[in-house]
Amino acid sequence: MSQIRMVLADRDTLFMERFSEYLLKNRNPSFSLVLFSNGPKLQEWLESGEKADIMAISSALYNDLDKKPDKENLVLLRDCPESMLPESFKSIFKYRPAGYLMKEIISLCAEKIPHDFDQHKDSGNINLVLYADGSDALNPFAQVLAAVKAGSGRKTLYISLDEISNADAYFSGDNDRGLSEMIYYLKSQKDNLALKAEACTTLDMDTGVYFMKGHHDPRDIAGLNEKELTSLLNSVSSKTLYDEVIVARGFSNDHLLPVLLNLAHRIYITAFNYSSSLNRVRKIRDILWETEQKYGLDLKNRAVFCITNVVPDPGILDPANFDYEIKYLQGPIFASNLAFETMGRYYSDLKELIETSGD
Repeated sequence: MSQIRMVLADRDTLFMERFSEYLLKNRNPSFSLVLFSNGPKLQEWLESGEKADIMAISSALYNDLDKKPDKENLVLLRDCPESMLPESFKSIFKYRPAGYLMKEIISLCAEKIPHDFDQHKDSGNINLVLYADGSDALNPFAQVLAAVKAGSGRKTLYISLDEISNADAYFSGDNDRGLSEMIYYLKSQKDNLALKAEACTTLDMDTGVYFMKGHHDPRDIAGLNEKELTSLLNSVSSKTLYDEVIVARGFSNDHLLPVLLNLAHRIYITAFNYSSSLNRVRKIRDILWETEQKYGLDLKNRAVFCITNVVPDPGILDPANFDYEIKYLQGPIFASNLAFETMGRYYSDLKELIETSGD
């Protein structure tokens, strides 16, 4: 991914130092910065014909400029009374956390940044988690998988594609943007979707997992088509963005399933060990086999069925006649966020599964 060339101009040198340090360390996306702490130097730079992808200028310094820069890729950092702000300009309140400021600036200016940010050749791993029971309400497999990946030092993004998402029940952060806004960008066929996706992600400080906040309307997911889903996954799967992408949804034999199976590096079908759940697992195995034949997919080395033991003496799956790998995990303990405890049995079982599988 190319670097974003950004001008940052403010008389507040402490703010400049801290914000620029954050931008340079973040690397997602990568910035090349040009810094100005006074108006005359910025004026000279503008008059020399230099260009930038984004210009973030404090409103007080902007008001003192004799020659104003083009406002198309300009964001004002508000540090003066609103009555002194020029009309119809993009602006953000300056005194916010650096991560929030960065995402707001990217969201406001993404349309003006060169479009090579969406052209990725080296992809990260897409991990598809399909819930055989139809819900992750009592089975936090995907969320714990994301926490394990992040805990091992892999930069990890979590997205729930369930029609009713509970991503916000497991992860939290201060970014108001999320999957609903990203779906709007997809349906509007916006450019620079990788940057749009970055503006819609949030870092959960407890687990180190990046995530897209849950969508607001179940129809957001129900209305996704194959092209939009492909664009969504391509926008976040560059290795320069994330090492691992966790995509979770209840199993559904619909138009999106072949897209997900084709793009996934690893496929986890998870269920409890109730007899009724194992019957669903057998039917899903048949659907996977049929999908392989219909679309020419090779899923044998990518798919693993992960059965969580929650009841004694359940029915069993016969490995000899199942065609796909089967793994068993100890059931999680349900309490306040205990599923993420690194000493918990469920966490350690899933971590061992990943390590022994070479994922």
